[in-house]
Amino acid sequence: MKITVIIPLRITEGLYQAQERLSRIIENIPSGKFNILIVNYGTPKKFSHILSGLKSYSHLKILDFDTGSQIFSIGHARDLGVQYAEDNVVLFNDIDFFGNKDMYERIYAEVLARDMVNSIYDFFCVPVFFLTENGTEDTLSSSHYSECSENSYIHRKIYESHKDFVEFPAYGSSAMVVNKHHYLAIGGHSREFYGHGAEDYDVLHRLSSYYSKGPKTADYYNNTKSNRIDNYHGFRAYFALYGIDVFNRGIFFQHLWHPTRSIPGYHQTQRNFSLLENLMKKFDQDKEQPFPLSNANIKDKTLFLIDTKSRTFKAIRHLTPLFGSLVFMSENLFSNIDSLLRYINKNEIDRIFFLNPYGNEHRLALYEGVKEKNIPFIVFDRGALPDSWFLDHNGFNYDSKSYSPEAWQQQLTHEQEDEVENYLFNLRNSEHTLEHNSPRKTSRFLKELYQIGDRKVLFVPFQRPTDTVTTYFAGPAGSVNGFQCWVEYIAENLPREEWVIICKNHPLEKNLPRVNGVLYAEDDTHIHDLIDLADKVLLMNSGVGLISLAFMKPVICASNAFYAHEGLAIPAFDAIHALELINNDVLVDKRKVLQFYWHMLNRVYSFGQSTYNKTKSCDGTDRKIINEILFNKINYNNQTIILGTSPQGISLDAPLFYSFGGREKIMEIFKSSNAKSNGTKVVVDTSTVKDSKSHIQNNSANSSELKINNVKEDKRKPGKFGRKVRKLIRTPGAFFNDAIKNRKSNTGDLKFRQ
Repeated sequence: MKITVIIPLRITEGLYQAQERLSRIIENIPSGKFNILIVNYGTPKKFSHILSGLKSYSHLKILDFDTGSQIFSIGHARDLGVQYAEDNVVLFNDIDFFGNKDMYERIYAEVLARDMVNSIYDFFCVPVFFLTENGTEDTLSSSHYSECSENSYIHRKIYESHKDFVEFPAYGSSAMVVNKHHYLAIGGHSREFYGHGAEDYDVLHRLSSYYSKGPKTADYYNNTKSNRIDNYHGFRAYFALYGIDVFNRGIFFQHLWHPTRSIPGYHQTQRNFSLLENLMKKFDQDKEQPFPLSNANIKDKTLFLIDTKSRTFKAIRHLTPLFGSLVFMSENLFSNIDSLLRYINKNEIDRIFFLNPYGNEHRLALYEGVKEKNIPFIVFDRGALPDSWFLDHNGFNYDSKSYSPEAWQQQLTHEQEDEVENYLFNLRNSEHTLEHNSPRKTSRFLKELYQIGDRKVLFVPFQRPTDTVTTYFAGPAGSVNGFQCWVEYIAENLPREEWVIICKNHPLEKNLPRVNGVLYAEDDTHIHDLIDLADKVLLMNSGVGLISLAFMKPVICASNAFYAHEGLAIPAFDAIHALELINNDVLVDKRKVLQFYWHMLNRVYSFGQSTYNKTKSCDGTDRKIINEILFNKINYNNQTIILGTSPQGISLDAPLFYSFGGREKIMEIFKSSNAKSNGTKVVVDTSTVKDSKSHIQNNSANSSELKINNVKEDKRKPGKFGRKVRKLIRTPGAFFNDAIKNRKSNTGDLKFRQ
């Protein structure tokens, strides 16, 4: 593994000691562990010899951009560097930063310790200490026994706050160390910034939303204009959390002194900081971010047929780095397949990205036209397993050859079998499902509840009449209504003394007509309990069928299902055939179930935790709109990309918060913030800091609710904790006085811990 060091620059007369400082950086970066990418953002020709003289270094590349007529944008230059970086992790290294070889070794070791190749949501800042002129001379003229001892000497001087050495610190600095995939996905720097000023804080704000180390400050959006770490106020203090810990491990850069630079139009401090607050609030409210950046190392060009104002667009951004050069356009801009084909040919598009192609008739026509012309495409939608999604270049659901036996029937190794067995065990015993279900109650409880006795159970889960698979892949049943007719026929002909038919409506479908002669489970009854209870499962083509195979239950399909193959689920041709299958022995081939599941888990399905917003369709039925997907693994085109999970928060009792006064001082700051704002409520999670979305939500101009871990006031009859919360809300002064008095003997009422 290597790390790409990105150096953005434009060499001019005003760039102090440009050649000397650049050469020093290159000499100090270990070639075996780092690659160097210089982004030449419009250096005039008369200074080009400085860069030409560097081309002999094997670990260095120079990207030249003809941007000399534009204001120098260090943010844009960094973005370009990430787009062309060949390594999975990047480090931003400005020309005035100084670190010796040992310091870069420490940075490399930190990246390895965090496994940042496979944990993409993790990041840190290399703290930067701005040296005085004397401090710069001292650093560059030092003659220590080793680089390690030199770094210890400098670290001590910084720690002891020698004013003649360091002018000021920046713990949450622009020297970010970040995963390339993640950076491309969030879009890099906002294109709204002009010149220099505040652009790094916007990036840090968004990066930190995926990895929150603690509660955000009560006045988070406030620019305190101070980088000190003794007061937990404003966003600068919050971003410092991403550099304090690595500084304590001896990792830092020194910013070498230089005369004040005067570049017309470059410094846009006032304008950009005003813009920063608006961008931060937009992101917190609506997840507004710049468009994802193209990955220049993937030469394909992909057209995404998607509305960039939609929540789906925001949710899929961590898929985009896989698809090279990115073009985003609404499908409605193409009146028919001919107009789409013209655009593809004119703009040299290599691939089309579709959301569910059966989502509407217009999209389906475009999809079928693209397939007919053998144009490469990719289809994205939710899978049948919890947290599963698929990127399929063969088709959609039943119409895809990705599920054909030749794709998945292969001998598994013992390790592969163990992997699948472990997944199936966890799936069967988990409460996690695609749709909301109540807590599990066991199949034994249901057997008593429904008075099953010794009878067998046929479980029938219904689907929504408007779903894609019940509309386009309805097969022999024809429709949900047709399938209900099957169930009614079977109910009339199955001996009631031998069988019980238990039906369950889809959680979002409240108005489906009921079938006579069957039992109905409550809408929120846990689907796993019902499957576990069943002897056989009859359905159209629901994902419940795939989960039922994990329980090794015989599954009979009345419609076209992608998992209906010999040894797995069995297709029925009509209601009479379905009845015969119910009455006869039907076996599930465990070996084939393991093979199919291994294929799904390692070749077809990607996985990511998602959040949804509930809304109403135009016909009044309930509907869920995707809000966010935090992918942890992506399977695409025989590649597996591990993204990892969003790191957990850190306890307020951790040394990370000592400089801010620890838990007690930080809670006092929240209390003081409440006193200054009218009607503020503090709602505190007394267990852990786990939610990376902790922030203040302003409910009105004069009233706000400080949400820590998004835990809201409990409206139920209060117990001991509830009474304390009420006291906290109504009389915060008395609450905190009592809490401080009792802190030594009772530390469990008001705390953050892991």
